[in-house]
Amino acid sequence: MKAYIETYGCWLNKAESLIIEDLLEREGVEIVSSIEEANLIIINTCAVRRETEEKIFKRIEELEGLRSRYGFKLVITGCLANLRPYTISLKAPEAHIIGPQSLERIGEVIRAEGRIVDAILKPTERNILPCRSPSPVVHIVPIATGCLGRCTFCVGPIVRGGVRSYPPEAIVRNVKEAVTRGAKIVVLTAQDLASYGRDRGTNLVNLLEEILSKVEGGYFLRLGMMEPSLLKEFLDGIIEIYGDNRVFKYLHLPLQSGSDRVLKLMGRRYTFSTFYEIVKEFRRKFKELNFVTDIIVGFPGEENEEFEETINALRCLEPDKVHVARYTPRPFTEASLAPQVPEVEKKKRSKLLSKLVSEIAFSRNKKLVGTSRIGVVEEVRDKGIARLYNYKKVILLGGKYGLGDIKPIKIAKATPIDLRGYA
Repeated sequence: MKAYIETYGCWLNKAESLIIEDLLEREGVEIVSSIEEANLIIINTCAVRRETEEKIFKRIEELEGLRSRYGFKLVITGCLANLRPYTISLKAPEAHIIGPQSLERIGEVIRAEGRIVDAILKPTERNILPCRSPSPVVHIVPIATGCLGRCTFCVGPIVRGGVRSYPPEAIVRNVKEAVTRGAKIVVLTAQDLASYGRDRGTNLVNLLEEILSKVEGGYFLRLGMMEPSLLKEFLDGIIEIYGDNRVFKYLHLPLQSGSDRVLKLMGRRYTFSTFYEIVKEFRRKFKELNFVTDIIVGFPGEENEEFEETINALRCLEPDKVHVARYTPRPFTEASLAPQVPEVEKKKRSKLLSKLVSEIAFSRNKKLVGTSRIGVVEEVRDKGIARLYNYKKVILLGGKYGLGDIKPIKIAKATPIDLRGYA
């Protein structure tokens, strides 16, 4: 049997697709990169945004049409498997549906005579980590799934449930094995990194101390998204961890809105003032911190005054990158039942905000032009790509370099989305 896997969504989904590959190979299945070669097709779905959901449903319909003609097995997993099992069944009546909490059942599909449907959220121990990596120098480690939040716009708690953390010893062992194989960038991912260990009586700082003390070598840890109110509880400890040269000076902290009133409507557990103090403390210690955030525009109840507060917040914070998203209602969430901001207004606000954040990002990137900073070469295909010590992306215009090299990068040019330079 040959399997093709198509992945949508976040780093956690990417990591879980790697776990699926490992599980299938244990069953003697060959992983292929072309859908034409496969007789087992797996779609690892995302449920965060409506546009993504619609795109995935269209893809499922296409594959169902091909399946009826060519007879391959179709498996739908990921967050949509838990959120929309009925709709998936309407579009692909014979597809296997396996929720992300039941990845270990993927192997059963190979032998199954009938259809497997396992889309009921249930507490499960997370023990299987990916053995493989997406590239020779990049390794992804999912350290937890689920979250502690109850945001009124998010389906995460519905499809993933509460926090379930991987054992720290398993994570350390996985990182060590990856670094031994040659990984230079180790991405630690979860729905919320800051919630790690709450179900195990530990926390993220303890885990990072374990990794850094027990895994030697020339590598960098890239930490994923962290929820601000939880991060604040161990702020001093995490800042001390960031002082290690093996930790990218990269902070992904989602703001979502600059208005305290809208943050309360969203179910967020911090104020803008609290958020600002966290970022200020990081930047006080790390002058070239690469600070990334997320903003939702047009959230139900957001008036023009609140949108202006968000604009002012971003001018104050000066983030290096912002993921700007227009609010889209998600099923079974509180915000989906509230009066909605007109779509035309959402688009207007999104356009204004995108222009502003592009200007801010360009201004911050230009500060590095003419400098030389340590980076790691991440890709060497058409053009080389390196990541600086703060995880900023550099398109390499020339020089002598090889995959995984850690060396000074001379920055010659900046754009709003990346840097250009020479190794």
